[in-house]
Formats: sequence, structure tokens, C-alpha cells
Amino acid sequence: MAHIFKKYNKNNNQKGIFVITHKEIGMFESLPKKIKDYYYMGVHYGSASHLQGATKMHIQDFSMGRESTVKFIDKEPFRIPYNSRAFTPEYYKENPEIPKYWDIINVSRNAHVKRLDTFLHSIRKLYDSGNKYKVLLVVPSSTNEQPDTHLVDIIKMYQQMFTRKEREFFTLMRLSSELGFLGISPRTIAYFYQSSKIFCLLSSAEGESRVIHEALLCGLPVVCYAGLLGGGRDYLNETNSVQFRDYNHIHNSFIKAISGYDKLKVESDFLSEELREDRTLPKLKKYFSDLYKENSDTFDNNLINVDELSLRLPAHYLDLPWNTEHGNGQTADICSKEQMRIFMGELMK
Repeated sequence: MAHIFKKYNKNNNQKGIFVITHKEIGMFESLPKKIKDYYYMGVHYGSASHLQGATKMHIQDFSMGRESTVKFIDKEPFRIPYNSRAFTPEYYKENPEIPKYWDIINVSRNAHVKRLDTFLHSIRKLYDSGNKYKVLLVVPSSTNEQPDTHLVDIIKMYQQMFTRKEREFFTLMRLSSELGFLGISPRTIAYFYQSSKIFCLLSSAEGESRVIHEALLCGLPVVCYAGLLGGGRDYLNETNSVQFRDYNHIHNSFIKAISGYDKLKVESDFLSEELREDRTLPKLKKYFSDLYKENSDTFDNNLINVDELSLRLPAHYLDLPWNTEHGNGQTADICSKEQMRIFMGELMK
């Protein structure tokens, strides 16, 4: 979504700051260069597969994203090496007072890229091998699910593949399409992480992969694909993850991770410095100060709208004046002229 970090100050002509998502580039490419008299404009890059040859927009001043997420084929804008995952709320942290109930947790949409059908089959192999680990699978629904893009029959598969007795060990939490992830609070998700031993994500390509890093902050080792593209493996190593190379043998990685759970170690203190909003917001201000200085300008160290940045930057924060019925109905991305008109009006207030 288009996000305003700082309003243009008419009294002293100090520039403001706003950032858009890479999905909104098409809508903003036609903005006149005159906007640069009033604002520094950046792009937040949150995807993986098609951003390794990005092109700098003509009005773009900075980018938000690590090189694992976005690389430029020509001149690179001023880089702030933070994605939305870098502003994870501070309640995503280890809590040794919470007992471990689940062995494995997976928090994923049911889009085919998340490979939840493979996850179900891997748990089936796990149970067939005699390992009745406790599993929690949290799956939000969306209103635009289609068989060619989503595993719409996941509940049917779950019921057919696992007996009633096995479902006492394997919990599938399918959230309503009316609410999606809004049907469960982030604090509850954090509690589920804290109540689990290991986290699993089976995608072969991700962007910044917030869920991996939420789980790491809660002290969970990660099981994932060793060839995962994008930023998902940025902070993973042999001490805090088990990375498989063959999707047919994921169950063996689960056994390895859980049986060696006491030997795996997540450096959550270090990760907090990199990924938690209470540690990273001051660093973000330093980057903006450097951006202003690079342009012979002065930053007053004041920002607005810095709450819930982990949702705002990727357009998952919906309570905005330009998120109208003219949008896509799923995110707060600007995708219509009417939305653009409202947003520009907010910029120049």
C-alpha cells in the first residue's frame, strides 16, 4: 500500500516521505517529477521471483528490501535494507514460561505456492513411520480462492487422509474467508509459536517471509526447502534450521529437527536487533537521515504512522481513507484512479 512516513511541511518546505509497494509501481509511474519537490518516494519490495532484475522508477529516491529480495539491473536507488519483517511487533519473542504443546507449527495461506498438499502428505508419512507428533496448521481463507491457484479442498483432504484418532494430534485451523488472518490476532499467533517446538514452511520461493522470522524471534528452529528463493533463508544456518533438498523426504527432516531439538539454537537476541520494531525503528530513522543528507537536506527525526509497520508496508493494513470499494478487496494497494486521487489529497493536506 502507499504509506506516508512524513508529511510535507509547508511552513519550512521540508520534504515528506512516502513509500509504495512494488505492486503499485504501474499506478505511480505517471506521476510528474514535480512530486520530488515535496516528497522522497520509495518502493517496498516484498516478493521474490520477479524482483531480481528490478528497474528504478524515474521518481524513486529509495528502496526498502535486502538484496536477497530485490536487485536492480541499472542504477540502484538509495537502499534501506529493511522489509516489513524488520518491524515485527515486540511480543514475538521467546517465552520459556509457556509450555511446548505442539511439536510442529505451519502458518500458511492455502495458495498452491505454499505446498500445503505436500505438507499433509509429509505428516501422513510421519504418522505412518510411528511418529505421532502434535501438529498445528493455521490456514486463513480468502474470498478469491480458485482451484487453479489455491488448495480449496484442504479440509476434505485432511479428513480423508487422517483418522479421527490422528486428528487428535493434528489440528487444522481454517480461518473464515470473511476475516482471513484478521480472524486471529497476531498476539495469538505469537502464542502458538511460543507453544511449539519447530516451525515449517514448504514454499520454494518467498519474498521477505515474515512467518519464518516471526517464528525465529519466538525461538523456533525452522524446517524449510534448502533452495528457497528470496529472503526466507537470510538468517537461517545449520544451528537454527533443518533444510531439506527432496520434497519426498520432508518427514525425515521433521524427525531430525524434533529429535535434535535440544541441540538446535536460535540466537533470538541477535535477531531481535535485526527484526523487532522496538530495535529497528531508531535504525530506520538513521537511514532516512542519511537519505536527506545525501540530498543536501536535513531530517528532523520525526515520523508518523509507524505503528504496525509489519502490516502497513505490504498493504495488509486496511483502515485507510484510500482503501475503498475501488480497490482489489484484499489489500490496501492503490489500483484505481479514485484511490490515487484520495491518496494524493492526503499527501498534500
